[in-house]
Amino acid sequence: MTGRFCGVIVISAREPRSWAVILRQCSLKANATVFEGTVIGDGTIVGEGAVIHGIKIWPGKEVEPGATVNSSIIWGSQGRRVLFGRYGVTGVVNIDLTPEFSAKLGAAFGATLPKGAYVTINRDMHRSPRMIKRAIISGLPSAGINVWDLGSQPLPVARYFTKISGAVGGVHVRLSPFDERVVDIGFMDSQGLNISKAKERDVERIFFREDFRRVYLEDIGTIDYAQQVKEHYIEDFLKTPQYQSH
Repeated sequence: MTGRFCGVIVISAREPRSWAVILRQCSLKANATVFEGTVIGDGTIVGEGAVIHGIKIWPGKEVEPGATVNSSIIWGSQGRRVLFGRYGVTGVVNIDLTPEFSAKLGAAFGATLPKGAYVTINRDMHRSPRMIKRAIISGLPSAGINVWDLGSQPLPVARYFTKISGAVGGVHVRLSPFDERVVDIGFMDSQGLNISKAKERDVERIFFREDFRRVYLEDIGTIDYAQQVKEHYIEDFLKTPQYQSH
């Protein structure tokens, strides 16, 4: 059964009298779709064309136009339509970027890579990136990806090791230099460079559709600490003509 309420499509797949609950002072824009069982709290804004799948949205939240929301929005401030911005995937730690979110993000990135491949992962010294990094690590092996944990290295060192190690990609987790509440998650390709926009879209597609690759027991990836990360960087730096000319 399909009904309309203030320009919103409310869909009930089973019971004709099963409806979504939309509370006070909500703003639901044109062509938004709300499936049965949804509860939308006071003062929530649902953007144009957004799709809400039978979940709970606590008061005062905002769902971006065109977003598809499959899980409840309780702590985070927004329902996202895209993941990536200028600094990768960013958000307030334990609000927008939770351990659960980060594990799913790791699984989504892993699903875009060949099964059995290696990925490096690095972080800065703060405890927030450490927590998020460990959550991402838990998602990667589930997609059949092996992880080289670099510990906490300067970003140029992490990029260089990713390039020379044979890894197909890398992840760097840092505390935002602009807001200490925010963590940035950056993704690298096999050359240690930021991943392309096309790769970002692939990760987003898998993340939002929850189309994760779950491998069998014998194909679950390994997690190891990478060896001599800084030593490789220093040794090769000392061999450069620019250094030797001095």
